[in-house]
Amino acid sequence: KEELLVPESNEAERADFVITVSGDSMEPTFYDENKVFVEKCDSVGIGEIGIFVVNGDVYIKERGNQCLLSHNEKYKPIRIGENDSVYCCGRVIGVVE
Repeated sequence: KEELLVPESNEAERADFVITVSGDSMEPTFYDENKVFVEKCDSVGIGEIGIFVVNGDVYIKERGNQCLLSHNEKYKPIRIGENDSVYCCGRVIGVVE
């Protein structure tokens, strides 16, 4: 946990925390090392981007129908089965500029 000073914005006001993107699976929407604003919530709708913990691994992904989607075409969807442990940490609401 660290303190981060960000410019005033609607997203900054709404956000509960900031998380750093790791990897290229969400390019071109988000890039490695981007910091994103996250609004805490238990679920997001299909088509929304969230922070998910799936079987202990943390992902920033778009929610699909029974799967999590990357925006980079070289990554396949992460299928969610009935035996998977899935927890939504929040909705991504913007990038820290």
